[in-house]
Amino acid sequence: MGLTLSNEEKVIDALAVRDTSNHNSSVSENKGFIPKSIIVHNGLNQQVSIQVEGSIDDTFNNPLTVGNSFNVAAGEDDYDTLTDYLPFLRAVISCTVAPTTGTVTVYLAKVGG
Repeated sequence: MGLTLSNEEKVIDALAVRDTSNHNSSVSENKGFIPKSIIVHNGLNQQVSIQVEGSIDDTFNNPLTVGNSFNVAAGEDDYDTLTDYLPFLRAVISCTVAPTTGTVTVYLAKVGG
């Protein structure tokens, strides 16, 4: 049996970032899914940085950094695939220069066997 795309969840929906603060996505439950891909559609007019965080529960009282952060250029789409397992994930996005136009959308694509 091969791997199939089981679920794609929108964790940030057309967020109009206009500052340089961190913005947390909604929490995604990932029990039983390895690997997972973070897919970013950056419609902002500035580069966005994405760091994935994980937790053993959905409270994120003690978030753990998952993988390396990655950047997506203004107006571009990109992704990163995670193979580490934590049952709950979220994306944290930020910009080093405050965008003045556009939105950013982030998906978590879960793959199961």
